[in-house]
Amino acid sequence: MTSATEAQLNAWKDFTSVAKDAYADGKGEIVQSQTGPSLIFTLSEKVGGLADALAFFKQRKVNLTHIESRKSKDDRGCFEFYVIVDDKESTPKDISSLLEDLKKISKNVSLHHEEALWYPSKISDLDRLSTRVRSNATELSKDHPGYPDKLYRERRKELAALSMKYKHGESLPKVTYTKEEINTWDTVLSAVQKLHPTHACKEYIKMLPTCNYKLGTIPQFDEMSNFLKVRTGFTLRPVAGLLSARDFLCGLAFRVFFATPYVRYSKTPMYTPEPDVIREFIGHVPLLADPGFAQFAQELGMISLGAPEEWIKRISRIYWFTFEFGMVRQNGDLKHTEQVCYLHLESCSIAFRMNPFTMILHPN
Repeated sequence: MTSATEAQLNAWKDFTSVAKDAYADGKGEIVQSQTGPSLIFTLSEKVGGLADALAFFKQRKVNLTHIESRKSKDDRGCFEFYVIVDDKESTPKDISSLLEDLKKISKNVSLHHEEALWYPSKISDLDRLSTRVRSNATELSKDHPGYPDKLYRERRKELAALSMKYKHGESLPKVTYTKEEINTWDTVLSAVQKLHPTHACKEYIKMLPTCNYKLGTIPQFDEMSNFLKVRTGFTLRPVAGLLSARDFLCGLAFRVFFATPYVRYSKTPMYTPEPDVIREFIGHVPLLADPGFAQFAQELGMISLGAPEEWIKRISRIYWFTFEFGMVRQNGDLKHTEQVCYLHLESCSIAFRMNPFTMILHPN
């Protein structure tokens, strides 16, 4: 039986080219993997053993959609077979009879009912994900710095509703930012600009001027999304709050970056417990404008589609320690990727070497 890793890589190779087209115009579609009841049975290693088993499938008119085999770890001289059957063409009685037949020649027979793991097959399917925020999009937790401020809470509700209503193909919503929100933007932008020359990686430094950020104005989503579309094919999509790692990575597969439109609380401009438009624009957009980083982000998204939960944890960890708290070694010095916009760079304890974008973890 091939390992889950090998199977996932093979599936990834099949839909990689399709996924690259799907994000571009919304017309491409990724074919979902086949699912159905699965059987596992063990046969002795002898000539004609598998043929005898398959004869039962033919007799009961049960079609196979997938078959794998491996040497048994428990029984020497035996092979284990894993098959997925087409339950659309077979009745429960047919499958039950097949199980009894296989027990005549097999040491172990087990039936498993597997539910299909849904993932988006075209870019418009992301509409289904954008409302599944993990944090409460309309109510702040009591430990949030902006919780005591009723006006701030109302503003967050307003922008959350704006994001929740958005559907693929519509014009991106425009936000009229307040003077207080623009002042917060100015405070952060002014501070991090001083850190970029000494702390940011060369890709970030190269791309940042092309974003054309200015004091006194927060760019609109359509402006930055169109900018990325021209540079690397990425687009921005408004979201009301944090998504699960799986849902967020799904967007990357179509070169869509879920981004929050609200601004962090003005009284704590150097800290936010969650994503905000300052982090999205100053932190993420410059690297998404770099072709190498953009390609890497999309590939992380593609290998996440339909992946088991264990894979999602690993993929999201790679994303986190590159695009969020990432470091690269350039010319012998450690440089930060995006987290310079948070002003707590010393919290990074993982470094990456990239050649140019192949990550090798090593202790600081």
